[in-house]
Amino acid sequence: YDVTPSVGGQGVSTLQLDALPNEVEVDATMNMDPAAGGYFSNSFIVFDYHGATDFKFAGAYAGSDQWMIGHYSLSGWITDAYVNSVVNDLTDYDLQLVINSSGAATLSVGGVQQVSYQFADSLTDGDVGLGTRNAISSFDNVYVGAPGGSQSAPPPAWGTAVDKLLARMDKQMPSPRPFDQPPFGLERAIDV
Repeated sequence: YDVTPSVGGQGVSTLQLDALPNEVEVDATMNMDPAAGGYFSNSFIVFDYHGATDFKFAGAYAGSDQWMIGHYSLSGWITDAYVNSVVNDLTDYDLQLVINSSGAATLSVGGVQQVSYQFADSLTDGDVGLGTRNAISSFDNVYVGAPGGSQSAPPPAWGTAVDKLLARMDKQMPSPRPFDQPPFGLERAIDV
């Protein structure tokens, strides 16, 4: 899945599910384009999405060499926790984000925990998705389901449905795809 917002914009796509369990794992392989032509170099898993000005994110800024967890509001992109670490563009990174209804978010990269943050509210009552801040990025191998489910037993029924939907997206979606056309199964794409 390729995200290409207009220069200066944000690209966020969400997958709407009926309900998430108390603990959810979101996995994705991301690859950020270099900063050029007015674009930054970043890539995020979006979670607890309640609208275009109310969501949380976990991912990386290649230009500042940071893995981070934060939130987006009317005030803009706010970093709540980060760790400095080399982050290269044009490199595949396997992200794993685990969130829960108690407000805990933990981001691991390549199986190594990078950053975590404790929010004050539940993180499983909104939508999950993928996004960028004024950046071009690609995502692959997306999994949404029970923690450990991408490497172990099949996830619950809703996770299986998501896996099948995302597999269908990978097979049927031409690449690159303009961001203003949401892929199969994604309910909305926004450019704010």
